[in-house]
Amino acid sequence: MKPEISSEVQNDGRPGGLRPAFTPLGMWAFSLGTSIGWGSFIVTCNTYLQKSGLLGTVFGLLLGMAVIFVITWNLQYMIRKCPDAGGIYTFEKRIGGSDLGFLAFWFVLLTYLAILWANMTSLPLFARFFLGDTFRFGLQYTIFGYHVWMGEALLAICAVVLIGLLCMRSARLPNGIMAVAALTFAAGFTVCAVIAILRHESSFSYEPLYTEGSSAFAQIVRIAAISPWAFIGFENISHFSEEYRFPVKRIRGILILSVVFTTILYLFVSFLSVSAYPPEYQSWLDYIRDMGNLTGIKAVPAFYAAGYYLGQTGVTVLMLALFGVILTSLIGKHDGRKPSALCGGTGRRGTRSVCEAERARYSEDSPDRCCRSIGLHPLPGQDSDRLDRGRHHARRDADLRADLSRGLLPCPA
Repeated sequence: MKPEISSEVQNDGRPGGLRPAFTPLGMWAFSLGTSIGWGSFIVTCNTYLQKSGLLGTVFGLLLGMAVIFVITWNLQYMIRKCPDAGGIYTFEKRIGGSDLGFLAFWFVLLTYLAILWANMTSLPLFARFFLGDTFRFGLQYTIFGYHVWMGEALLAICAVVLIGLLCMRSARLPNGIMAVAALTFAAGFTVCAVIAILRHESSFSYEPLYTEGSSAFAQIVRIAAISPWAFIGFENISHFSEEYRFPVKRIRGILILSVVFTTILYLFVSFLSVSAYPPEYQSWLDYIRDMGNLTGIKAVPAFYAAGYYLGQTGVTVLMLALFGVILTSLIGKHDGRKPSALCGGTGRRGTRSVCEAERARYSEDSPDRCCRSIGLHPLPGQDSDRLDRGRHHARRDADLRADLSRGLLPCPA
C-alpha cells in the first residue's frame, strides 16, 4: 500500500496550527545566512585556494553547485509535499516508516552538531581580530593548542542567550533582522570584490591558477567533493514551512536563488583573497600558505585586500559584512530549529511511560515553561516565541523523544 503524505491541519488551514510569520526575503536570508559563516573567509584560503589554485576553486565550486541543485530539487519537493516543521524527519517517517525517520533524524542532527560549536565561537574570534585583548580576561586554558579565556566564553554564552530570548519572543523580528543582515553582508562582499578586481594593477597576476602536485581535473574534483560543506544550513528553511507567509510552491525559486547567491559570494571571497598580498611575498599563494603565522588584518587575506584597495573604509565595510555573517549564523541556529525543529511531526508512540512523562512535563497549560525547557534540553535548542508555537513544539518534542526512546529501549506490547 502506497504511504500517504498528509498534514494535520489546524488554525486557518495551516499544518500544525502555527501562525504565518516568515516572508520570501526572510526565508532567502535564513537559507543564505546559515550557509555562509566565519569559515567563508578562512576555508576558502587554506582549503580551497591553497590546495587547488584559483581556477580549481572556481570550477570546483561551480561543479559543487550543480550537485547541490540536485539536492535542492529533492528538498523543494519534500517541502511542497510535506510542509511540516519536522522537515526531513517528518517526511521520511510518513513515506518510509518510523525506522527511516529515526535514522534521518540522527543523520541530520549529527551534521548540525558537528558545526554548532563553530558558530558559537565565531563572535569571540571576531572580538580577537577587531577588539584585541578586550575579552581576554579571567580563567585561561588551552585545548588542542587553542587558547580559551573566560571572557571570550562569557561573550559567546551571552550572545547565545540574547539571541535565544529574541527568537522566543518574536518570529517576525528575527525575520527582519536576518533579511537586513544577509543583504548587508551580500552587498559588502560584492562591493569589495568587484572594486578589487577592477582596481588591481595591469601587471598583477592571478597565477598560479592551479597548484602543483596533481592534475587540474583532480584539483577541481577535490573542491567539488568538499564544496557541499559550503551549503550546510541552506535546507533549514524546511523547518519554517508551516509559517510561510507565501504559497509553499514559491520555495523552489527561493532555494535556487539561495544556492546561486551562496556560490557567487564564495567566489567573490576567493577572488578578493587573492587580489592583493603584502610585498614581502612572491605570490598570493605564498601569502595564503603563511597566513597561519600572521596576526591582525594580515591574517585574513580578504580583509588585507579590502584595506589595500579601499583603505579603512574597505576594512569597515567588510567588518560590517562579517558581523552580518556571524549574526545570521547565530540566529539561524536558534530560530532555524537546528536541531530542535527536527522534533516536528507526529512522533511514534514508543515507550508509553516515557511518552506520558514527557507530555506531563510539557503541559499545554504552561507554554513558557515549555519554551524554557526546550531551550535547555540537550536535544532541542531555543525555539518558540508565541503561545501556539510553545504548545505546538512541546507536543512534538514529547512525541520525538518517545520516538527516540523506542529506538534505545524495549517497546511495550
